[in-house]
Amino acid sequence: MQLSPQSFAAVTDFFHQSSGIRLSADKLALVQGRLQRLAAERGDRDLDSYVRQVLSGSDPAEQVRLVDRLTTNETYFFREPQHFAFLAGLLAKRSASQPFRVWSAASSSGEEAYSIAMVLHDRLGDAAWEVVGTDLSTAMVDAARQALYPVSRGQNMPEYYRKQYCLKGEGAYEGQMLIHRKLRERVRFETANLLEPLPALGELGYI
Repeated sequence: MQLSPQSFAAVTDFFHQSSGIRLSADKLALVQGRLQRLAAERGDRDLDSYVRQVLSGSDPAEQVRLVDRLTTNETYFFREPQHFAFLAGLLAKRSASQPFRVWSAASSSGEEAYSIAMVLHDRLGDAAWEVVGTDLSTAMVDAARQALYPVSRGQNMPEYYRKQYCLKGEGAYEGQMLIHRKLRERVRFETANLLEPLPALGELGYI
């Protein structure tokens, strides 16, 4: 199944209006591949027909699936080490009695939010702190709430954090790791479009 230039323009315009993210022409192969899988799941064999049907608005749920699929990006823990070093330095100057709430604004499947939580728990322990993660993709928010990841996503994670905060999967979960409950209880995820009014997130000190 091939995507015509007209359909590519139409679907990327719709995606930009929905998410604020502009996909350039060099993303054609990525968009086409993801739409092919969506169309195949519905039994559609013509991509242009699939795009016309979705963009007609007759199936809002499929529009959500399309946006979800196009916003999905693979990430991993401690992706930007210098950011977490800065956070650790910031925490060293604060009193543990001060509530500390952080917003991971485009949290994807949760790796960044849980990385922040590891640093916060390590430095603040059971003091008042929380991490809030938001993402446009409902599928990514669901994945983040599950907190179950391939071990390979932790390639940049300090070994100390891996031992303290990750549970190694066995049997059917071989090759995966589950984030410890003591972090999951302090991290919450919500679906949010940054171009629209946000859900009630409470007062947040850092983004």
